[in-house]
Amino acid sequence: MIQLYLNQYHLLSSLPQEFTITEVDVYTDVTITLENTDIYTTRLYEVGGKATFYGFRDIIRDSMLASGHTLASLTVRAVGIDTFTYTGKYILFADSKFIADNDIIWQQFLTTRSTHLIPLECDFPLYFFSDESESVTPYADCTFKADDGSLATYTYTIQHDHQNRPFIYVNYMSPLYMQQRIESSEGQSLGKLVSITFHAGPRTLTAYITDEPHEVDFFFRGCFNTFEHIFIYGSTTFKTAVSRKEAVSQGITSFYDNTVDRRYNVETTPLTLAEAEWFNEFLESHYVERYLSEDYQARVLISDITSEISDNPKDTVKIKFSWRYTENSRWI
Repeated sequence: MIQLYLNQYHLLSSLPQEFTITEVDVYTDVTITLENTDIYTTRLYEVGGKATFYGFRDIIRDSMLASGHTLASLTVRAVGIDTFTYTGKYILFADSKFIADNDIIWQQFLTTRSTHLIPLECDFPLYFFSDESESVTPYADCTFKADDGSLATYTYTIQHDHQNRPFIYVNYMSPLYMQQRIESSEGQSLGKLVSITFHAGPRTLTAYITDEPHEVDFFFRGCFNTFEHIFIYGSTTFKTAVSRKEAVSQGITSFYDNTVDRRYNVETTPLTLAEAEWFNEFLESHYVERYLSEDYQARVLISDITSEISDNPKDTVKIKFSWRYTENSRWI
């Protein structure tokens, strides 16, 4: 018998690192399957009629990272004289630990932020999990500030095709597009869009709209292995380091082994504690990219990170880091 005790939907971060198989005679061959693909197989020998599997959570994590899965069906099979199969479970990727796993799965969008600061003309992806037991109609409350300073809120319904199975939904939200649609429906200009609060069942997230130009932005895979769009405000210094060797032949000097290292050094504007904690998800992400155009994205490496977070209200939290393209080229 496979002694794994998981909910139907279980967060990766709360998976055990090991589990036991009982009623083993000599040995058992254990196979772990995610999304109908065998990702790991090993033979375990019995000790006192039992066998123990180690490194379970790490194996699941590495596979989901490599495949880009946020949600994956799980099957564990142990084959010996007897065959045991453990199935009917789904793993939701999470790199952080949460006190109430089930609440996280059902009651929040798949991000660790509850608020965002985004430019009007940019968009960002918003993910959530649902299954056939939940009927969800996502919508957004858009608040406008008129020229006279008064505030008015309008509801924007988000297109949504419900799936009759466990599913990760994603909507790419565009504040400018939403503003244009609402103003077209109302037949008038409504002033400045100042905030959007998104709803999907019990899930809520508020995005505050800013006119301040951002320094740089990236897409990265965050805590739930979903893409998040980060807008960084601050300053950038571009540094180029050239290394070369000299050779002299017949009185003429030439260079060889020419290498060029191009890096962008960024220092953020002051961040709140919550912003800084989420910012560290970006710095620690295994996958970061920049959109150079609508049709082309370039992978990015983050390095030389200086992140010191304090909850002292008198201290401003600033983060410094360097980034470069994985292809050490200059993009124009």
